Amino acid sequence: MKTNPWLLAIGLILLSILALILGRAMMPVTPALTHDSAAYLNAAENLASSGQLRIDMTLTTAQESSRRLCAYMPGYAVFLSGLLRLGISESAALYGLTLAGLILMGLMVAVLVRELTHSLFLAIAAGAILLIFQPLLDTMTYALTETLYIPVSLALIWVISRYVRSARPEIGVIILLVASMAALSLLRIVGAMLVAVAGGVLVLRSLLNRRWRRAAGEVGLTALSQIPAAAVLLANYQQTGRIYCATNSAGWNIERTTRGLLAQLLLGQFKPDLSLGLGLRGFVEALPGIAIGIVLVILALALVYLAWRARKQLGQAGRDLATWPVLVMVLYLAVYYGFFFVFGNTWARWDFPRYFVPGYPFILILGLLVLDALFRRLPYWPVRVALLLGLAGVVFAYAQTSLRQIPVAAAGRGIEAAEVGDQPVMAYLRQNLKESDLLFSTREPTLWYYFRRPVRRVMGLTEISCRQLQAPPAGGRSLFVLFPEGNYPGDPASAEDESWFRGWIESCGRVADHQVFGDSAVYIIEWNNR
Repeated sequence: MKTNPWLLAIGLILLSILALILGRAMMPVTPALTHDSAAYLNAAENLASSGQLRIDMTLTTAQESSRRLCAYMPGYAVFLSGLLRLGISESAALYGLTLAGLILMGLMVAVLVRELTHSLFLAIAAGAILLIFQPLLDTMTYALTETLYIPVSLALIWVISRYVRSARPEIGVIILLVASMAALSLLRIVGAMLVAVAGGVLVLRSLLNRRWRRAAGEVGLTALSQIPAAAVLLANYQQTGRIYCATNSAGWNIERTTRGLLAQLLLGQFKPDLSLGLGLRGFVEALPGIAIGIVLVILALALVYLAWRARKQLGQAGRDLATWPVLVMVLYLAVYYGFFFVFGNTWARWDFPRYFVPGYPFILILGLLVLDALFRRLPYWPVRVALLLGLAGVVFAYAQTSLRQIPVAAAGRGIEAAEVGDQPVMAYLRQNLKESDLLFSTREPTLWYYFRRPVRRVMGLTEISCRQLQAPPAGGRSLFVLFPEGNYPGDPASAEDESWFRGWIESCGRVADHQVFGDSAVYIIEWNNR
């Protein structure tokens, strides 16, 4: 069924306006910034000014003031660098890129769902739901790779839906397929998972149709798309001895998690928190457990009876969902989340729930596709009314959650917040930091962001000698800025930690000044001649 292009255009414009309103509300001045954001910005500035993909945040014993950006894929930093080269200011580039990513996510979801369902209403509804879904809205208003990665991942599924419709895809579709695959792995290394799944499904489709040459060509296209990422990893190895340097955000000793906790976290992200102000939640909570159990059993029996009566229609709905783009999304979710559930509680230490977020659009899209298939095939009007009421309730609940978070987000959520920049320790550094001083800190990205100078990470001091550190130039000092973090085992503000630190640094220099600011401490070290 064809959609009036004018209606589609109006719907996309309305989605863009919604994204613009929500984005401006969540980040009135700047997108939220994390330690990763500071690294991307640092790399982008260095790339724009010197052509080198390096960051001025080095490890504890590093003798150089910068190192190659090998803990992240370079796609986001390269794109940001391009904006800076055009003369766009840092703040405008970060803000514009983040806002554009949010708008593109809403538009790509709408275009993709329309492609899969041919329903304009469901397409616009899908775009609106993803925009108001708080975990996505929150993440997409940080200056992080997700602002580009998620729209590109949605674009890949859309391109695949166009690709499989034709026996001989147009050259433009093939170019978009390769470009989107290449962009995914350049933005995030886990993007290679989606690329492998997408390429594998396309090859499988051709093999099942006995189109051997097309299958071979699709293997070649998938491999071709990964040449840029492979070149980046090879350059990493040549310059650092490692193809990829990431461990976690800052090498912190984060406690290992469990599969049960991960499952609870994942499911909790989608739980609607609906409040109609009618006291229904309190009423339900006041009911005896046996009454709730009886109601649930009755509902379960009713669903079983309905499923049996409508088994033919349910089979047809299942066949409606059996498409190649849907298979790509299902397999990607299985591989992506399966990876975290297998390794997330053993050797890997991941930043949850942020690493779950790239799969959320596909979970929501699949849920809407199931809802659409049931609505089309089930002939019972009470069921259709129940489906629509359920969808309306979920949308209303998600909107409530996001609206509650906007005032909190607007005050700042990351290192850009006033409560970070206005800390007494920052004021002390502004007054005492000299050009010739060397900075060491447990939060090196935060100090780089505010002072724009090289910072070395404080980590593992108990395992090294102070003589392994780089000494400052003549007339310079070393400043150790110790915030309580997982990469520093002691309590920086405690007397015990002060005694240990003074003993550790004694053979290299003397403590010229020591200040405690709440839970943080600063040491100014004047080095001995050596």
